[in-house]
This record gives sequence, structure tokens and C-alpha cells, in this order.
Amino acid sequence: RKIQSLKKKDRKQKNKTEKKKTANESFNNLYGQKKMKEREKKKKRKEKEEREKRQKKSIL
Repeated sequence: RKIQSLKKKDRKQKNKTEKKKTANESFNNLYGQKKMKEREKKKKRKEKEEREKRQKKSIL
């Protein structure tokens, strides 16, 4: 009887940790995507600024 209840508790605990893992993974994926987008935006902004600087130099 005790062994059965222990097995049940163990199974429940395992399920909890699995759920936590999947939640963490999805969060990390979303967070990673957000970071990538931010990096790309920064890169584009820098490139645009560089282009504008070059244009100003060519005018002068």
C-alpha cells in the first residue's frame, strides 16, 4: 500500500517537472526570438546611420 502511494507521488512529481520544463523551454524560445529581433533592429539602425553618414560626406 505504501509503495503504491510512493509510486503515485513520484509519478505526480515527474509530471510537474515535465510541465515546468516545457513551460521554461517555450519561454526561452520566445525570449530568444525577441532578443534576435532586437539585435536585427539594432543592426539595421546602425546600417542606416552609416549610410546617412556616407551620404553626408559625399555631399560635402
